[in-house]
Amino acid sequence: MRYVALLMLIACASTPVQDGKGVIAIVGGLVKPMNGPDIPGGTVLIKDGRILEVGKDLAIPQGATVVDAKGKIVMPGMIDSNTNVGLNEIEMVTATRDEDEGTDVVTPQVWVGDAYMPASEVIPVTRMNGITSVLVAPGENNVIGGISMLAELDGRLTSELTVKARVGMHLSLGEPPKEKWGDKNVVQTRMGIVAKVREVLTKAQEYARKLEEYEKKKDDPKAEKPGYDAKMLALVPVVRGEMPVIVRAHKVDDIRTALRLADEFKLKIILSHGTEAWKIADELAKRKIPVLVGPINQQPSEIETGGATYENADILFRAGVKIAIQTGDTHNVRNLPFMAGLACAYGLPEEEALKAMTVNPAEIFGVADQVGVLAKGARADVVIVDGSPIQPRSKVVAVYIRGRQIDLSSRQKELMEKWGKK
Repeated sequence: MRYVALLMLIACASTPVQDGKGVIAIVGGLVKPMNGPDIPGGTVLIKDGRILEVGKDLAIPQGATVVDAKGKIVMPGMIDSNTNVGLNEIEMVTATRDEDEGTDVVTPQVWVGDAYMPASEVIPVTRMNGITSVLVAPGENNVIGGISMLAELDGRLTSELTVKARVGMHLSLGEPPKEKWGDKNVVQTRMGIVAKVREVLTKAQEYARKLEEYEKKKDDPKAEKPGYDAKMLALVPVVRGEMPVIVRAHKVDDIRTALRLADEFKLKIILSHGTEAWKIADELAKRKIPVLVGPINQQPSEIETGGATYENADILFRAGVKIAIQTGDTHNVRNLPFMAGLACAYGLPEEEALKAMTVNPAEIFGVADQVGVLAKGARADVVIVDGSPIQPRSKVVAVYIRGRQIDLSSRQKELMEKWGKK
């Protein structure tokens, strides 16, 4: 009996304590956490939509679903830092487009989450190349366009797929507001755009001051609360420095204007596009202003993009600017890793290109504990690739969003399979 009892004790001791039910173990691949060194032959454990553990030679709980990633790269899902995904379904059908609120040149009170469509047909084809999260941004036609959100590309409800509901206030300098509002005699020049920004932000500062005074005196029956003003309320976090302003600017003159506005109103700014940002890379680095670079293949096709160069991302990186790569697109966000590949072809180190699609945008948007990394407690947004993600011939073999494996089919793939056969 003592012998049997001893065998039972040994058996119990050798059984993993942790229950493997519901655990996914991705094993054997080159794990790229993106916030630390690579782990050859590493393991990623996932449970309940979160990353349970990342490391080398981890014990696999009994009952876990094991995914063999040997010979493949395991990395965080990629993030596009500027898109209109979920807001623009069919370019030529106005009823399916919600990216620009065209009733006013200044619309800080609008939030993209109120229009986002989780069932968009754009989403499946985007996920096929390993993009799992996108910054859903308002369009660029208004001087102040509204508030963006960071969304995962899986879920039926906006509430369940939102990583960060309110990322930043979007301000547009340059051509789009002139083209949209010039004929309506609202703003016709860059002078007019900036004057409008100053006017609105000055009013927002005054509104914020009145709110602060009311908060100090609200117990006094005679204290008067400022009247409700949706635009001003939306801008209060901006003028208090609590919400960043994501400034659309290509031309170096517009970038310098953004810097002047930042100094004047104590704004926390993030540059979007930054086609000519390379011209003042050192100054941007000194100010610690991040740049959402791209599209990388931006051509000198307009006056404001005359200084376009494929080396932009590399120059900014080497100057010490934190960069994230964006497509600035809707229907071709799937090209994000290839944009990064183009930046690599013109000098940007491959590891930095991968960071610019993962941990960098996550840090810029304040969610590096949630997405863009493979780390304990982060959302289990994981991509398995059979080669370098930035190479067009590499194939994404599996995508997980919040631990759920995504079906990599899409409408485009279905049409190709139906009509592409001879």
